[in-house]
Order: sequence, then structure tokens, then C-alpha cells
Amino acid sequence: LVRTTGSPLSEWMVLTGRENPPDLSERADLRDMLNWGNASEESHRSMLQTELGQYVWPGIGCVQLVSMPYLVGTIDGWYLPALGGRTIVELKAPARWTYDEWDEEPPMPARAQAAYYAILTGQRDALVSGLLPPAVKWASFVVDASMAQQILDRLGEFWDGYVQKDIMPPAACGRFDRKLVEKLHPKDDGSIVVLPERFDALKEEWDRLSVEKKSAEDRIEDIGAMFAGEIGNATWGQGRGYAMKDAHTSRAGYTVAASEFRVLRRCNKVSETKGGV
Repeated sequence: LVRTTGSPLSEWMVLTGRENPPDLSERADLRDMLNWGNASEESHRSMLQTELGQYVWPGIGCVQLVSMPYLVGTIDGWYLPALGGRTIVELKAPARWTYDEWDEEPPMPARAQAAYYAILTGQRDALVSGLLPPAVKWASFVVDASMAQQILDRLGEFWDGYVQKDIMPPAACGRFDRKLVEKLHPKDDGSIVVLPERFDALKEEWDRLSVEKKSAEDRIEDIGAMFAGEIGNATWGQGRGYAMKDAHTSRAGYTVAASEFRVLRRCNKVSETKGGV
């Protein structure tokens, strides 16, 4: 069953039996966020009702798309506007550090999830509401035929092209996908693979960002030296609305166990001892 969370690679690994679903007992951050969302759902729904002036019905359980039975979802709620059919409601309880993503409208992942649930239930109207205490922020939109077809096409391509054929999808989600790739390919075998042409642009971006990162790191060191020089023998430097601390710290010694891991580095060319390219 295709879920709407995680990266394509992480979902593929679960669906093909290469990885177990996330163990929330080992991810306190995810567990706390899910618990907060579940515990606040009733009050969230009540606040949204006040905003809408309409009763918001609780979720209607697990829904499956008959034409694509691997697509399922659990609906948070729905309501009946004055005119028109049922509107599917998606309730989100975003982490505090993501509140700025809701400044103008709900972020695209939340709207895509609501659209997905509207498709599963055969509805055209969806509403996303974010619980940003002490208020809720919501937006409704129409899931037109073009949007619905685009979502179904992408999910169908993922299922038929990667899951059913057992072909690994492209890795793209930063350090998270990098760890999954390391699980799939823990060791290199000395062979050479010719990279697709699209990686030429990625290599140029890598070079540009590496230069920018080094420049930023150097500037951070410069600024740190300025603060340290100004603070001198003191422990704190008091600014206007902020403070900087420059104090001695100690760290207990420790021993790191031997381990093996792969490191991605840039090279000018493949070594001639490897056969060249």
C-alpha cells in the first residue's frame, strides 16, 4: 500500500520488504509530533467548526481506491458547505519551527495530502487546517480533473515502475536517503558506472554550493573571532536582544569503535588503475 509520507526511496524499501516501517519507539521526535496531532484533533476540529460556522464531521475511517487498490488513506474529517458536495478536511498540527511555512497558505505537502484524500473519496473539494495555537489557519481549494490525474499518474508510475518491477527509485532526500542507499550498497566493488547526462548539471551545482559553503564557514569563523575578541576575559557579551557566551568547556575522553562506511568525494578523474573512463 502506498502511503503519503516519507521519501519515494523509503516507501519503496518498505513496500518491497527491504526495510521495516519506521519504529516510533526509536524516534521520539516523530512519536511526540504524532501524539500531539492525535491528542489535539478534537479541539482542532472544534476550533475549525467555529471558523467555518459549519459542523465538521469526524473521520470516516480507512478508504481504498477501487481502481487502484494499493492506494488507501484515513480521512480526518469532512463537512457540508451551504452549496455543493462533501468537502474533505485534513487536520495538521505542524511543529512550531515550521509555522512560517503557513504564513500565506498551507504548504504544498499538506495540500497535496488533502487532494489525495479527496480523490480517494471521489470528492472535488478539500480543506487543509493547521493548528497554530492559539488559532487555526485554513484554506479550501478545488481538486480539478487535471490535478487529480497528475496525482494518480505519479502514484501509478511509482507503483508500476518501481514497486512492481522491483527497481530502486532515484534517491533525493538528503541525508535520510543517503543512509538508505548505504544500506542497499554498503560496499563498492571497484567497477565504473557511466553517469546519465543530467548529473552534469548536478555536479556544477555541487561545485557552486561547495564554494558558497566554504565561504560561509570562513565568514562564520571571522565573526566568531570578532565576538571572542570583544568579549575578552568576560564570559558573556550582552547585545540588544541577544547574548553571546564564550567560556571554557571540557569533554570527557572516549573511544570510537572501528567501523567502515562509504564517503562521497569529488575527484578530477577515475584513477588509471581502475581502468579510466
